Amino acid sequence: MKPITLILILLSITSVLGVITIVTDSWIKIILSGVPPTSIAYHSSVLNPINNTLVIFGGKNKDTTYNTLTLYDIINDAWLNMSLSNSTNNSPAGSIPSARYGHVALTTPFNTMYVFGGRDNTSVFNDIYKYNMELDQWVLIKPTGTPPQGRWGHSGVMYAIKNQFLFFGGKTLDNLLLNDIIRYDFELDAWIQPIEYGSSTVDPFAPSKRYLHSAILTLTNEMVIFGGMEQQGVSNAIYLFSAETNVWLNSTLNTTSDLPSPVSSHGTILTPLGQMLVFGGQLKDQTSTDAVWKFDFKYMTWTSILPSGLGPDARFGHTATATNLNTMMVFGGQSSSSSYLNDIAKYNVVNSVLRSSSDGVVLVVLLSIVGSMIVGLCFALDLMAERNERAKLERELKVTGSELKLKKKSKKPEEVRQPLFEKF
Repeated sequence: MKPITLILILLSITSVLGVITIVTDSWIKIILSGVPPTSIAYHSSVLNPINNTLVIFGGKNKDTTYNTLTLYDIINDAWLNMSLSNSTNNSPAGSIPSARYGHVALTTPFNTMYVFGGRDNTSVFNDIYKYNMELDQWVLIKPTGTPPQGRWGHSGVMYAIKNQFLFFGGKTLDNLLLNDIIRYDFELDAWIQPIEYGSSTVDPFAPSKRYLHSAILTLTNEMVIFGGMEQQGVSNAIYLFSAETNVWLNSTLNTTSDLPSPVSSHGTILTPLGQMLVFGGQLKDQTSTDAVWKFDFKYMTWTSILPSGLGPDARFGHTATATNLNTMMVFGGQSSSSSYLNDIAKYNVVNSVLRSSSDGVVLVVLLSIVGSMIVGLCFALDLMAERNERAKLERELKVTGSELKLKKKSKKPEEVRQPLFEKF
């Protein structure tokens, strides 16, 4: 493509998208609609990628533990009028999870959500439920294999290559901390023998027993454990576990790296660029934070982020959920031991062009217009170039034709002149 063509296309895009600000690492103002759910903490939140909704389940506040299921429309920034805590219209009796908090919810490529573990005021659970997000139906799963210990405050990731969930750590009813790794095969509905890690002689890079930490899976299939409560207190350590080789990896930080404060009950996501983003949490003095940190696995470095925009209050026990629109949704949590929250915030992770609640739809329309303009512009430029080339050839042919005529004329034999006087 010629430089002038590229410049014109870029100018067209700039003029059309002038109403959109391209920003990175910023809190986005949300114009909400719908009735928000009850203020809760230690709930779960997952993304339903089919219809771009958050599926929020369970949680607790000062007075009550819940098994409510609430949906949030990410595109339109709207709470949907849906609460299925006591509905059995689509689910058999006994198939809906009991009220709980501190559980883990994970989704599969088959549009299902699984809920494992958690607790209420008297019990800690080791059961696992499946929710069909398309059919709105709960099922109590009875997997084969040895069931794990009941636990809460644990973490989990989906290892899609083998259709498995990996769960790590947690706390039992007897207040015992755990650092085992449990594998669950959601295709076979089977528990896989857990892997125990107890001493440095077994694996020098394994984390100590902990709960209220976070876990994500990297683009190269390492489960990342960060922070949490261990026997010695709050942690800010990071650990890497290879889902492929079943070993803990060396996670030594770069010596030039900054370091976040020890934190628990925070929220983490994996960004589209393969970095880990951490928001909020509870510090060792029991206060909450609104800090944002980013971890780069390539350089093993932490970076403190100061995002633009008005962000949510400091909190812990909230959820952070990555969306398909390069944003992170933060919901609920606690700001103190007695103050629970039900607000929702949107964080622009990278290269996103969404600014407000309706930008998701507007962006699609604008991009369609821009695409049409680009195609039309390229066609027009190519047509102009073709016409100019044709005109140039015609001029060259005319010039060439004239030169040939002159050459032919110059090559004609001269007529023999008759002398004026004949020689005798």
